[in-house]
Amino acid sequence: MTGNSLRIPVWNRTQGAVLLALSPHDYPCGVGRDNVGRSSLQCIILAGGLGTRPGLRPAERPKAMIDIGGEPLIRHQLRLLHEGGVDDAVICIGYRGLLIEDEVARHCPQGMTVRCISDGQRLRGTAGAIRRAVEHGFTDERFMVLYGDRHLSVECAAVWRAFDGERYRGLMTVWRSSSLDSSNAGVGDGRVVVYRKGVDRVNHPCMNHAEYGLGIVCAQTMLDLIPPGVPYDLSDLYEAMAAQGQLQAYEVDEPFQEVGTRRNDVRME
Repeated sequence: MTGNSLRIPVWNRTQGAVLLALSPHDYPCGVGRDNVGRSSLQCIILAGGLGTRPGLRPAERPKAMIDIGGEPLIRHQLRLLHEGGVDDAVICIGYRGLLIEDEVARHCPQGMTVRCISDGQRLRGTAGAIRRAVEHGFTDERFMVLYGDRHLSVECAAVWRAFDGERYRGLMTVWRSSSLDSSNAGVGDGRVVVYRKGVDRVNHPCMNHAEYGLGIVCAQTMLDLIPPGVPYDLSDLYEAMAAQGQLQAYEVDEPFQEVGTRRNDVRME
């Protein structure tokens, strides 16, 4: 499409597959729908990357479409999210996103609404993609965020109930790591006191946990802290919130499974 139109595929198994062509002006900009007091849960899945990282296999498809036990990862993710209480998912897509749209159209969980929103002509970064969804009114006031390359078994409803939105601007799920190589978060007093991603984390004395891959953020936080129109990574947002004492920690018992490395793909199959 051209101009200001925005292509938003929406699927709901109770209504059938529907493809909508909507203008951004059809949706109110702002902090999103108020979901603080309701039971419905929303999750944004970040599946818009190029599918490659240094040292990984060349990407022929998005990581969300990597086969795990005969099914693409995104199908596993939607099923686990739905079983955990999530009934509304927004998938931020980019590289070969039509493959994800087609998969969701054919295998959307019963009773779950799923929308796919594309980065457009340029990648916006993980946080930039979320801000785009917020700007166009597709998010609730608070929502979960899941990395598109993670296979997680955490109970989403329990994480949601634990979030103290009056005290914190976001939540990060973490697991205690015995290896400094995998640790990127320092946790104390129920919050993430420091978060680093990349080489800066290696020698930090407070690193005792690793990010698990599921978080909670507020729509207003995305508008306040993410600059519009420029690529921005979610890790930078988490680092800023941790430095401000605004990032709650939720500890899980097992490490995450990251899809896309040969070692993890073979183990999960």
